[in-house]
Amino acid sequence: MPDATFQVFDDDAGVRWRLRDGDGAVLAVSDSAYDTEHDAMRAVQRLKHVAATAGVESTTSGT
Repeated sequence: MPDATFQVFDDDAGVRWRLRDGDGAVLAVSDSAYDTEHDAMRAVQRLKHVAATAGVESTTSGT
């Protein structure tokens, strides 16, 4: 997914991040707001680091 981009933005609650694909679709959004842009950027860097080796867990009932 070479065209994916993290965006850090302000909203009413603080600073958030979102991940968009090359077509602009939102793939992920921070579940909470951060106090500063620096804190949001640190969260993005942490996510980029762990996502490369993250597994997949299914919590569906299998039906």
